[in-house]
Amino acid sequence: MTRPDISFAVNKLCQYMHARTDVHWKAIKWLLRYLASAISYGLFVTHNPSCHIQYYTNSDWGDCNDDPRSINGDAIYLGCNLVSWDAKKQPTVARLYIGSEYKSLENGMAEVFWIQSLLTELDLSPSVPAILWCDNIGAIYFTSNHIFHARTKHIELDYHTIRKKVGSGQLQAHCH
Repeated sequence: MTRPDISFAVNKLCQYMHARTDVHWKAIKWLLRYLASAISYGLFVTHNPSCHIQYYTNSDWGDCNDDPRSINGDAIYLGCNLVSWDAKKQPTVARLYIGSEYKSLENGMAEVFWIQSLLTELDLSPSVPAILWCDNIGAIYFTSNHIFHARTKHIELDYHTIRKKVGSGQLQAHCH
């Protein structure tokens, strides 16, 4: 739980847990050797009064030879502390790279709003909107530009919820 540096590797290896080969076994041994050499690595939480939330995301576009579905990777910071991270496959195959990145932003929005609701219950409401960081400028444009809608009919309608949140000022989306 405190080692986001290995979360993708563990996720990938778990996919072959019931049908592993020598290649997978070598990868497991490599991962164990890495852990032994990086024993002092991990998450460190520091005191920070900021409740500013930032969400960083990246997505491949079907780069895996085993499965055409895209893989999302994301990290959520509260102030300067990493509080949530994830790496998982998208449930559907994205037709376009931009669709993969946009879906990743949509997943992040849901996680960000869950964290914001938790902070609100603890009377620690953030005073500024959360920021979503994505490396795809097209996906960022989709969050606020309704003109592209005709070209994105293949993206499920519930993915466009993020547009409403950006339009209302509840979120900000930026390219990094």
